[in-house]
Amino acid sequence: MLKVFIDKANQYPNLKVICIGAVDTAREIVKLDNNLKQRVYECEIPLLTDTEIEAIVKQGCKLLNIVMTQDLVERIVHYSNQLGALAHQLSYDMCESNGITRTQIKTKQLTGEHFESAIESYIDARSDTLMEIYDRAVKDPLGWYILRTFSNQPQSKMSLKVISKSVNTPEHPFSENEIVLKLAELCTAEVGILRSNFNSALFMVSDPFWGAFIKMRIAKEQADNDKAYKNQGNRNLQLQNQNDVEAILLRVLLQKYNPNKELLHQ
Repeated sequence: MLKVFIDKANQYPNLKVICIGAVDTAREIVKLDNNLKQRVYECEIPLLTDTEIEAIVKQGCKLLNIVMTQDLVERIVHYSNQLGALAHQLSYDMCESNGITRTQIKTKQLTGEHFESAIESYIDARSDTLMEIYDRAVKDPLGWYILRTFSNQPQSKMSLKVISKSVNTPEHPFSENEIVLKLAELCTAEVGILRSNFNSALFMVSDPFWGAFIKMRIAKEQADNDKAYKNQGNRNLQLQNQNDVEAILLRVLLQKYNPNKELLHQ
């Protein structure tokens, strides 16, 4: 279809086809048909910056006549992970849980204390989906080994070489092609646990929610396998600071998925 439209450009000079968010790069479209190679112009659309996410939140506050503390704004920016849609959802959940559904007559202030309710709402809405996607991703050992690699450093960007070195053991050797295919699966829209930058060949966890979730699940599964749930769990799921930005999310996840409440007070 693209080729037909592009060919018509000879007859209609102003005709253009713009594909938004179709794939990670235009190179993947060209691979479908070599005839497109000289007809495609690639325009990269970068993720939002922290400053742009903060501007979205503050603009919403202005329109709703509410005030958020700087600490709260920074938490939304952190958890949005440069995704505007996630910043909107967190802000919406927080407003809804506080009865803010329209512009306020009197200015209303929201603080960091209101943030956990937004996290709980977001997790509740996605709880079944998180487990379903995770179970599908780890149905084979390679998926589990890859997620275990990211569970140790959920905010890191890793190259294929680093990931391959981590997942390959004498007992479980994997070819580079197998690893590439599994990483591609974990980056698909249907799974979405990881995201990639093919220009820099780096892979990362798609958002902090997935980062905390896989950290919790891997730690629990390793503890169960070691038959030392309490001691192993305490080591892997220790919350150094109950008020830390990451600890808030991990605490909500533990309450949702982990019956062992002792872990919440370490």
